[in-house]
Amino acid sequence: MPDTEPSARGRELVRGAYDLHVHVEPDLATRRIDDLGLARRFAEVGLAGFVLKSLYVPTAERAAVVRAAVPGARALGSITLNAGVGGLNAQAVEIAARGGARVVWLPTVDAENEAREGGPKPAKQPVWRAIQDEFEAAGVAAGPVELTDDALAKVLGVVARRDLVVATGHLGRAEIHTVVDAALAAGVAHVLVTHPDYPTQGVPVEDGLALMADRLLEAGFSEDDVRTMAVANTRMLAGA
Repeated sequence: MPDTEPSARGRELVRGAYDLHVHVEPDLATRRIDDLGLARRFAEVGLAGFVLKSLYVPTAERAAVVRAAVPGARALGSITLNAGVGGLNAQAVEIAARGGARVVWLPTVDAENEAREGGPKPAKQPVWRAIQDEFEAAGVAAGPVELTDDALAKVLGVVARRDLVVATGHLGRAEIHTVVDAALAAGVAHVLVTHPDYPTQGVPVEDGLALMADRLLEAGFSEDDVRTMAVANTRMLAGA
């Protein structure tokens, strides 16, 4: 998607929405904006809040600092179950929940699906691939996180008990179906299927929701449909 400004109509339709997936500084990869700058920008354009995502560390404590530093900011934390937090580590999820995390991402860069990906690689690689290569070169790579039934059940048990959101990360298509079924069976109320068009194209800093609204309107969706997808659904998942 080319760098462009959303329309005024698009911005208005997503007013009050949460962005449930943002990568910002500080991070192992260079990002376009930092936590506090993003919080201020959201206030400027009328977005309600965001979930801070890191591929490597929990972010609930960072989110708490953002809320304290920027009046009115509604930043939420998350945890991504890659190797850096022990993979499908139910205790790590419990700790993140006690710290105020809202979203639990299943493995992304360390998903078995990424390890078994075949075929030619796209010319533009995601920034995390270089980081994974650096871990390998340094002798600290941990290998893919196995999606075992027992470990998944323990993680989903915490998610259900704590009323968190579980997101499917970079899992493969068949694994997503397995996880969704298991999550619903475990009593998880909020399941988020992510990265349907991965790898994604870059968009201007945090204008993705309004640009999405423009694209959906162009595709024939009604304004009510867009408000439901962009605002009602994201606020529900954010617990707002």
